[in-house]
Amino acid sequence: MPEPLLVIEDLRVSFRSRAGDVEAVSGVHLTVQRGEFVALVGESGSGKTVTALAIARLMETPTVAGLSGRVLLEGEDLLAADERRLRAVRGGRVAYVFQEPGSALNPVFTVGYQIAEALRRHGPAGPVKEQVGSLLRDVGLDDTDRVARAYPHQLSGGQQQRIMLAMALACDPALLVADEPTTALDVTVQAQVLDLMAGLQARRGMAVLLITHNLAIAARMAQRLYVMYAGQIVETGPSRDVLRQPRHPYTQALLKAVPRLRGADRPLEGIPGQLPSGAAWPNGCRFHPRCPLARSVCREQGPGLVELGEGRASSCWFPAEVSTP
Repeated sequence: MPEPLLVIEDLRVSFRSRAGDVEAVSGVHLTVQRGEFVALVGESGSGKTVTALAIARLMETPTVAGLSGRVLLEGEDLLAADERRLRAVRGGRVAYVFQEPGSALNPVFTVGYQIAEALRRHGPAGPVKEQVGSLLRDVGLDDTDRVARAYPHQLSGGQQQRIMLAMALACDPALLVADEPTTALDVTVQAQVLDLMAGLQARRGMAVLLITHNLAIAARMAQRLYVMYAGQIVETGPSRDVLRQPRHPYTQALLKAVPRLRGADRPLEGIPGQLPSGAAWPNGCRFHPRCPLARSVCREQGPGLVELGEGRASSCWFPAEVSTP
């Protein structure tokens, strides 16, 4: 197998707070192959976005208390890179699409200016105006001259997210990190943006790391899945296998909490308790206070990710006891 595009090894990130240092990410391992669509899923506060931002070190430096591990992009460790090198990587080899595009776009500049700025910094040589028009057409926006002259507030949420995609694609990145890219959009526009992302990924051959709490979106888009809980990866494998036959109680609990059209008379099952604080993670398996399978060994020692075969792994002492939801 060729070398993966992205390899994250033992990533650990902590932040300063009034209550002391808070560990948001604890020993994460993750890989993305070239041209692959991977999803990182989990509830809010699990560490997904921090993991995504750490790839290109986009966290605010004064708040970061600790950052360690390795983030290898095409074999280069970005955690060891200097700021000049990172400026070349950000938007060049790694591009981001964030949630709520209305907040991510600069309200005082036209969207055409903002796309052109990315092209001037990282893009290929050539007439910038023509490149902006081509990118707008690539993301499904017609009347490119009018759209390029518009300010973000003059566009709909779906159009704004397409602008974010155009900016991200301006420099032909090897990796696109999409952090909850459809959160602020209605269901119809969500589907349009997801279809657009899938088409662009297939045509350009880039890899995509999708950050989401929506299992339906992950099932539809991703080839492989990482499930994250309390700053750790608790399960991974091919998306279809993980969602059809989970091997960690947390994945099972997430699936039971998803509404279904079939069997609508079955009540939804919430996950008892709440996500623990990064200032004081529980001993042993971090899910054990909320887990129906928890035993004494779970309270005393975390198993780490255990390979199960066929590309699957689970951080559970009793993966065979986890039933299909």
